[in-house]
Amino acid sequence: MYERIADLGLPIFLHPMMINNERLKQYYLINLLGNPFDTAIAAAHLIFGGVLDALPETRGEPAARRRRAADPARAASTAASRSAASARPSRSRRANT
Repeated sequence: MYERIADLGLPIFLHPMMINNERLKQYYLINLLGNPFDTAIAAAHLIFGGVLDALPETRGEPAARRRRAADPARAASTAASRSAASARPSRSRRANT
């Protein structure tokens, strides 16, 4: 499954499972503590299980950047639009003139 995700240039999306612990139900501790902890466990399994080492293209660089790099025409148009946007003054600068 992870090989296919890497081939498609998609991100690995982690979402916590349903935490059903009575001690966490009060004060929304399920959301405050349980969900982040469950997500951290899933991330640890990806890291220590060797998934990210076996598929280095799945870590770090966003998929959109990889797709732009693979398509020279799209990369050029993106670079051109960025330089045009940086040439325009920001709203705050225009408001002060």
